Amino acid sequence: YVANTNYVAGSWNVITAVFDGANSRIRIGKGTAVTGNPGATNTNTGGTIKLGGHASFANVSVKDVIIRNKADDTTTELNIINLLYDAYGL
Repeated sequence: YVANTNYVAGSWNVITAVFDGANSRIRIGKGTAVTGNPGATNTNTGGTIKLGGHASFANVSVKDVIIRNKADDTTTELNIINLLYDAYGL
């Protein structure tokens, strides 16, 4: 569940997610990451992106996906976010 509103509806943005047990986090744009343990909240939704609660679905378009084989530190994560902002003129 992402409770921050660090985005503008109808515009492109960068969403990052790090799945690392209790050290997990999700961030919209360059805002503050929301942290927690997704394993403790039964997140087996089959890859569905949901915003606003379990009954609301996101209507999103995806330009790029980067999958890393490790949990990056915050500095590396922000460097990747900046790379995507520059690449897509955000």
